[in-house]
Amino acid sequence: MPKVKGKFIILAGYLMSLYKKQQKEADDQLFKKTGKYFKELDPDGFYDVEIFEAFIQKYTKASYTGEKALLTLGKRIPPHIKKTQGIPPDIDTALKLILFSAKQFAYDHQGLSPIKIMRAKEGEVHLRLPNIGYNCLMIEGVYLGILNIFGIKTGKIDHKKCIKKGNSCCEFIITWL
Repeated sequence: MPKVKGKFIILAGYLMSLYKKQQKEADDQLFKKTGKYFKELDPDGFYDVEIFEAFIQKYTKASYTGEKALLTLGKRIPPHIKKTQGIPPDIDTALKLILFSAKQFAYDHQGLSPIKIMRAKEGEVHLRLPNIGYNCLMIEGVYLGILNIFGIKTGKIDHKKCIKKGNSCCEFIITWL
């Protein structure tokens, strides 16, 4: 079973604060599996991806924007990481942060293949992701969040291949000016 660091479950739990009922449902589900509530998790501990997915599903169902709420969640992950653990000082461009995040993925997950960098140049990155176990819209949001850190509002994410469409992996082409 793939695992994800607790910091992402904690972030999702806090984002659900507007949706108390769904937050409690997800938190109760977490407690049944781990004996802890989201505020008690070790941010650097590893937990089953299905727990994170449960928070994501409850968040999505509660939000009036539905699945688009996943873009919001994803966009908040890079600034959250920047705030909580920092980004190395030599990461000073969107390209460098996207490449760094692909490598960081291996530290934030267990039991998954790494992200494969197919092509990378300033203004365009092509990535191949393994089957992570949660909705791809959140991943798109993560990359938009990375671009936002550098003030890039013109970024686009082309989700070339998708596991939901029967492909063996997801592929993203991230472009910006």
